[in-house]
Amino acid sequence: KILLFWVIMLPLCVVCGQSSAVAEKVSQSVYKIVVNKSVNVVAVIDGDGVLLYDTGYKGSGEAIEAAVKTFTQLPVKAVYNTHHHSDHTGSNAYFAERGVKIYATQKTIDKLQAADKMELWSLGENMNEWSDAHSGSDVTLYMNDEKVAVVGDMLFEERFPYIDTDAGGDVTVYLETQGEIISSLPADVKIIGGHGRVYTLEEY
Repeated sequence: KILLFWVIMLPLCVVCGQSSAVAEKVSQSVYKIVVNKSVNVVAVIDGDGVLLYDTGYKGSGEAIEAAVKTFTQLPVKAVYNTHHHSDHTGSNAYFAERGVKIYATQKTIDKLQAADKMELWSLGENMNEWSDAHSGSDVTLYMNDEKVAVVGDMLFEERFPYIDTDAGGDVTVYLETQGEIISSLPADVKIIGGHGRVYTLEEY
């Protein structure tokens, strides 16, 4: 009976241990990949490769790659971390081991203690680093050609987000920062947060 029990249960345990990742098209070149029905990874087709914003949980790298292959055969060429929390950086190592460059702000690199494996994210046009808001260092990105904004955990679905005060987050600063982000975006933008569905500016 014991042997029969494990014969039945082992395949179920394997399935339970697997990560899931499902891609959803947001615009011409931007896809939202939902990892384990919880965390958003954003994929952007950029020339000869794919840019990823965040990498989900540890162990979800293979599932994310499989999700990317549902809309393009181009390889992942770079990863950008919006902040340091493990549900957004957990599969950094998976991509780094495959030669993908990982970029982050200095505060995120310091929190992950991975300066030797990561490169400093030199923020360009339409990118902003917000200090002392959600996690102490959060990056947002607006893609003008796509009319899409990536705001990481500055936006949770249908609820006030967790504020990581131990890492430098501050509720008051978070609220002030939201006003600045909202005022910088156009009315027709699509907004992808770290969790949940795509939002309009009015909903945000």
